[in-house]
Amino acid sequence: KDFTRQVVQKQGVSLDPRKPLFRNLERAVLAEAKSEENAKRMWRSVCYHNLVLNHMKTRAERPDQRAFWFGWKAALRLFQVLAPSDVLVCGSNRQKLNSFIEVAGCRPEEIRRTKVGSNTGASLRLHLPDMDIGVTFIRHPSAFFRREWSGFIHEAMPSCVQWLRTGTIPKGRGLNGRES
Repeated sequence: KDFTRQVVQKQGVSLDPRKPLFRNLERAVLAEAKSEENAKRMWRSVCYHNLVLNHMKTRAERPDQRAFWFGWKAALRLFQVLAPSDVLVCGSNRQKLNSFIEVAGCRPEEIRRTKVGSNTGASLRLHLPDMDIGVTFIRHPSAFFRREWSGFIHEAMPSCVQWLRTGTIPKGRGLNGRES
């Protein structure tokens, strides 16, 4: 029931050095501004959502297109409630991206793909009623995560990154990058 909340508290906010997913995300988002204070602020300022809603029976089992499809349906409902300016998706595999395109009704040509090392990241603006959301897909940061993802994240969601790094929003800009 509260698994995700417990994981973020125990592994993110507590700054457990043995948890590469959390430490790699901090390095990518905070870059040279990484400090204990900024990392804790970051984990206390984000919403963390498990896209795959069903239980995997073994560690080797992987979600299929249908699992991602249902996860994106739930995520879009969550977006309507939380109205985020940006969403950072951990994992840029084809099934995850294709199911997002289908559920969100995006056109593939709206997606900007960028090669980062041997992987490809993707970013786009999702247009929903009363809001635009930046959606950025990166390689899953649990292992073999390259520092080059930091530049991709900073370019795709600059206002959000600045806010997470400093607690301030660029003058004249809202978190969603629009004039404020």
